[in-house]
Amino acid sequence: MALGFRNQPKKITKSNGGQTALLNIAFCFYSSLDTNKSSTHGLQSSRWEARLMVDARDVSSDMRKGFWLLPEHEVKESGCILLNTLPTVFKDTPWKHTRRYIFADPKMQWTAHLIVAAKDTADLASFKVPDLRLDQMYYAWANNKQGMMVYQYCAYKLERNFNTMHEGMPMDGLWPWRRTAAEFTNGDFGNLEEGYTDDKKGNNNRVVKGRQSYASSSSTLL
Repeated sequence: MALGFRNQPKKITKSNGGQTALLNIAFCFYSSLDTNKSSTHGLQSSRWEARLMVDARDVSSDMRKGFWLLPEHEVKESGCILLNTLPTVFKDTPWKHTRRYIFADPKMQWTAHLIVAAKDTADLASFKVPDLRLDQMYYAWANNKQGMMVYQYCAYKLERNFNTMHEGMPMDGLWPWRRTAAEFTNGDFGNLEEGYTDDKKGNNNRVVKGRQSYASSSSTLL
């Protein structure tokens, strides 16, 4: 099945490496996230910031079925580190260098670019996608086909969370809010909502689902 790249580049080049990929869904992470402190503290105390920028053909379907990031979604040999290169989304941050990956899910018809930014290339060199955790996600949003925002999650301001496309519907995968059950082993994910349960133990704090190609289960995304 073709990978189906519509608006995002299939490869990272010198000409597009400093550009932000076109997207209608975003998931944003800090290496260090403490919701009891400010977002500025999260930025300043983190070793890196990561943004998963998704171009989805059907945002509504990705909400209803869940958005999953699997090892097989990674486009092999697509990653690279770009020195002294920052897309505009990282403007006014302390970051200096970036590491990029490309993902695609032909079945769900989405592509994605993961951009990790850091001050030190050592932090980019040691970064592993399977180490991403849901409790590191500080912000997420989604737009509809008209480019209007229909979903927002803010770890620092939970009262600003909304989903106008599927209001009140629990979602699975990377969607941080709303959740059907807590399966996190690293904290309570910011006490997302009243009635938040812990009736299932597993690895739902992992951004990347699956264990065949990536490292072990504990509390990361894969």
